[in-house]
Amino acid sequence: MTKAKFDEDGKGNRFFKIGGWTRVTLVKAKNRDHAKNWAGCDVLRIQSYLNQESEKVMMGAEYPLDSPEALEDLIDALQQLARGAGEKK
Repeated sequence: MTKAKFDEDGKGNRFFKIGGWTRVTLVKAKNRDHAKNWAGCDVLRIQSYLNQESEKVMMGAEYPLDSPEALEDLIDALQQLARGAGEKK
């Protein structure tokens, strides 16, 4: 696994790219418009690029980092999903 290289968006949020299609951004609660801060905490925003020639991103999902375990729970669930755990037989 390669070490992530972080960039910053126009609002000062750090992000990194995975491959040519995915962008993961840490959006700090303090950087969010109050009306859009539905989670009340920092979130991970996961978006796809419009295409590999553009820096435009599609709307993406936001995952609240509302507890110390939240990130571990997300990683665990993604690993289980990728490995096929819990598949119907």
